[in-house]
Amino acid sequence: MDPTPTECRLLDERTADLLAWHDEVVSSHDDEFEAAKELTTRLGAHATETDEGETTARIGFWTPDLVDAGVPESNVYLEVLTSSTPIDLASEGTTAEFERERVPLRRKGEFHWGVVAGMRPGTREVVGSLYQLVYEDEDGWHAVPDPVAYSVPFGAFAPAEFYDVDRLDADRPDRAYFEALGTDEERVETTEDDGL
Repeated sequence: MDPTPTECRLLDERTADLLAWHDEVVSSHDDEFEAAKELTTRLGAHATETDEGETTARIGFWTPDLVDAGVPESNVYLEVLTSSTPIDLASEGTTAEFERERVPLRRKGEFHWGVVAGMRPGTREVVGSLYQLVYEDEDGWHAVPDPVAYSVPFGAFAPAEFYDVDRLDADRPDRAYFEALGTDEERVETTEDDGL
């Protein structure tokens, strides 16, 4: 895979679809908690694909503190860090250079959403783009790491990795074993044992 980063950009039409989904979820529930449970299914960074086959990142952050503090939507960005050279996570003392980009997100209620093109999805072989929410207030710039990230190769307080979880699941070598569970092909039966 080519380690050269591509320019990240917000896809306005797909982001508008995401905001419309948010509105639909909120309006279809009488209970705010039930709506929130559904909204949380899209928090974090999820690999999606355009009709042209381009991998994009669907991004969602719950940000009530930013809304309460009066941080304007125009001061909130997704910060994307993409390495320009391959990173070897197994070696000690690795030095890497990153391209940093800030992509504006759209606010809806207490959430910030966006569909972003140009982020590199991570795999077992390649470290993906790192990301975090950043915002500016009167005290300067602040970072908000993703609390529901799939991959945090540099720790929970560092930027998260945009990771292609569906590819990881599809490529796993033990897939056949897990698909056989609960079927006649299962090697060790996992049926009920009369309550014992």
